[in-house]
Amino acid sequence: MTITLIIGYIINREIRDDTLKNLITVPVKYSKILGSKLLLGCILSLIYGAFSWFFTLIAYKLLGLGGLTVKLFFKSFFQITVFNLLLYIGISPLIAVTAKSGLNHLMSVILAFVFGYAAMFISGNKLLVNIYPITAGGMIIGFRNHVPAVKEMANPVLAAVSLTITLLITILIVQSANEYKSAKKNEAKVKLRPKKGW
Repeated sequence: MTITLIIGYIINREIRDDTLKNLITVPVKYSKILGSKLLLGCILSLIYGAFSWFFTLIAYKLLGLGGLTVKLFFKSFFQITVFNLLLYIGISPLIAVTAKSGLNHLMSVILAFVFGYAAMFISGNKLLVNIYPITAGGMIIGFRNHVPAVKEMANPVLAAVSLTITLLITILIVQSANEYKSAKKNEAKVKLRPKKGW
């Protein structure tokens, strides 16, 4: 949800302040600008995942927990950073739709929260947990595979197909974004009548 807020803000700030029109004067389509910002989101999600892993490691050491092996050290880095990327891919259509429609970026944050909250209710269904984009990333990285019931439910191939389709949907949304919606156009137009007299 944090990455949705950051990327949504980056996209929406230019629309709200009406500075995007300056970028559009350069012969670059809005879809390419939007696509580059969503790609930046992929990079930021990996960085955010690395920071999450680092602070998790610090908390692990501060609490004095034992059992950290070299294998677990690298496995946890892979799982946390890649999960952040896959989670971003899962919510990227929400960001793309709100950016394309010119809605406030907080709408994508609210939708991401609702989709994340809904993941709790589908986590017990073997099919839905693998195809729902929010939970599919966990199935790919083997999140909680040490629990036999979760390991039995996991189908990484189906989850990868689900996230691939989600990524393709995001690309189609971005490609269809030919023009941006100006915040100025959405404001109510007030007609001023000329004054009588001098």
